[in-house]
Amino acid sequence: MKEHMARSRPPGTGGNRRSTGTAAIDGLGKAAAPTRAESVGVSSIFGVQVCDVDAPHQSYISDDEDYRFQLPVAVFGQDQGRHSGGKAYEWGAATLHLKHGLHMRLVNVGAASQVRSTGEMGYPVCMVCGQSRSPMSAPKELDAFNEHHIERCGRPIQKIAVYAEVVADALVLPDCASKEAAYSVMEALRQGAAGVLDMEISDLQVQVLGKPGSDKFDGLLYDPMPGGSGLLEQLLEHWSAVVKHTLALVEDCPSACDTSCIDCLQNFRNSFYHEHLNRHVALEHLTSWGDALTPGHVIPAVLPDDSQTKKPGNSPEQQLVAMLKAAGLSNFETERPIKLSGGVVTRPDVYFHAPNEQFDGVCVYLDGMSEHLHGNAQTAAQDRQIRDELLNTDYEVVAIQYQELYDKIVMRTHMRRIAKAVVGKAKAKEVGATDAWFEEAAGQSPQAPAADSSADA
Repeated sequence: MKEHMARSRPPGTGGNRRSTGTAAIDGLGKAAAPTRAESVGVSSIFGVQVCDVDAPHQSYISDDEDYRFQLPVAVFGQDQGRHSGGKAYEWGAATLHLKHGLHMRLVNVGAASQVRSTGEMGYPVCMVCGQSRSPMSAPKELDAFNEHHIERCGRPIQKIAVYAEVVADALVLPDCASKEAAYSVMEALRQGAAGVLDMEISDLQVQVLGKPGSDKFDGLLYDPMPGGSGLLEQLLEHWSAVVKHTLALVEDCPSACDTSCIDCLQNFRNSFYHEHLNRHVALEHLTSWGDALTPGHVIPAVLPDDSQTKKPGNSPEQQLVAMLKAAGLSNFETERPIKLSGGVVTRPDVYFHAPNEQFDGVCVYLDGMSEHLHGNAQTAAQDRQIRDELLNTDYEVVAIQYQELYDKIVMRTHMRRIAKAVVGKAKAKEVGATDAWFEEAAGQSPQAPAADSSADA
């Protein structure tokens, strides 16, 4: 898992990799406190990226489970400014964009009821051992949980968000005048499509994205299926029928509600934005725009700026070596070969041989430095197999993404873990209590980029 600080807009442990930073959530509110969402502006919250998770099957969830429940959560999103192209359509006075491979960041900032009623964001988590508690826990329980982890892990718990980088096909309704209009129209279209096409409502998802520097919003109806399921193309092919079904849905609510209710637009899974759903607003726009869709221009692909992904000028291996030496962890070798089963040989970037009776060795790997290797599923599977074998044969393994070398918060976690494995708890606390090792190594690396502490989420 990766950790980042997310601007306005429960992690696991085990073998998942972690990196840290800051996430921001546009349109939530001023950062009066780091974990609260106010009415305007931007809030910040520490975020953990969910990735590379193996979730083995344990058992089915049945209706007999004593503690079976679903927790509505608040999920915000941001367009990452990248997609694989698509096509524009004219819908009356409105415009629709079908974008393929749209890159988004979706951030789960906590329990929907808390975010909506008090502005409190985040899940309470110990970032050392990974234990967590429900955000709905009583204050007394959370205080006891915090005190226990200060004593046991040396750090207080943090309120964190969980986020995912998503690539999906999406139907975009750009520049909506309000969240109410964006949510109402896109949710109505989703339910209208479910009534016409062979699909469940949950087969398509709704998201509304704020636009920096603007009071406009983009409404998204996206396909969460990797590579796309074709539902959006079917929706466009049957557009007239979908719009007519949608009109009937919002016009003829059995409860004749004033805004929305469970008989028209509301359901459990869209509970976070119930307050923004208004069938009358949807009816007004649908009636005005009609049921005709006219194909327009082709939308060219938007690809990432290569200048934003350049690697640091100095060697990441040299940067890591400098940090370890500055922290007093100098009894290591680099790229020492270790023979494994089947004739496989692995060469950790840094290796501490038999540091104590607990481990035969401590292996430190720098990941992310070969673009032709990383992202390759076969290579990633081989890496996991090698590192799992090391872990199962009395070796400790620490994997560091090379970009993390320039993030002080992330490296403090990695260095504590290395120090604890090589020397012991006392050394780990010593390393975690100062950043001198980071500053000293940074002084030797003038071309190193600044820590990624303002990634938009």
